[in-house]
Amino acid sequence: MRFVAVTAAILILLGLTLVSCSGDSPVQPWVTGSSVDKKPVDPPPTGEGSFGLEAKYTYIGSYPTGGGVFILRLIPGADLTGDVALSVSALKTLNATLTTTIVNSETTIAEVTISPTAQVPIALHNITVTASNQSHEETVQLEVDVVPWGIVSMNMIQEKYDQFEDWLRDEHPELGNFASQRWDLYSTYPRIVVVEHYTFLSDDWELRICFHVMIPPYDWSKMLLRPRGQWDPILAAVREWDEGAQDYVISEMPVEDYPIINGY
Repeated sequence: MRFVAVTAAILILLGLTLVSCSGDSPVQPWVTGSSVDKKPVDPPPTGEGSFGLEAKYTYIGSYPTGGGVFILRLIPGADLTGDVALSVSALKTLNATLTTTIVNSETTIAEVTISPTAQVPIALHNITVTASNQSHEETVQLEVDVVPWGIVSMNMIQEKYDQFEDWLRDEHPELGNFASQRWDLYSTYPRIVVVEHYTFLSDDWELRICFHVMIPPYDWSKMLLRPRGQWDPILAAVREWDEGAQDYVISEMPVEDYPIINGY
């Protein structure tokens, strides 16, 4: 398995030294200005009729060289025909990218991924997504709270991922070969410790893993799996100590039981 992830010591030291300094500071204003990257719609939309546009959540936390994903959904009106075009406007150093620039009544889901550079300002940034056709336009405002942080538990993350990958291979072969996925890895919730949360993002999947940083047998871990281009996750699992088996076992759990923080 290959990871596209940042493990540089300088970033780790930056995150560890600055967190305590910035924890009590007020929320900074949105960053806008001449460095905003607005990507035009090309070709122009040809559809007509009414629609709505909603985001599953409008806020995420991130950090320099981190990541993030927003999920958007088109709500077609009764009179909607043809395509609706999407465009995104954001600070260039956020690297905000739409997974598709066209949605319609049949294909309603789009995503905005971010991949902040090391130079992204530590601040609360806004992203504007615009949906438009020949007769209607909607916008959604998204927020990315960039804080000093980094990945500090790479070996442990690798171990937890491998355990769930083996389980998926054995229990859910119908989902395909996860070992062949090319993953981007980032901390899902910067500044959250004791229970650490990470996201693995490939072209096909959003796979989240969280784990309790404790000594055995209290070091449980959980996994959440969502196909890219779908609104909801389809599978969740937990790995925990089983007293009867005197071993760790992985079993499925309800998707809604996977821990979500700050609404995303």
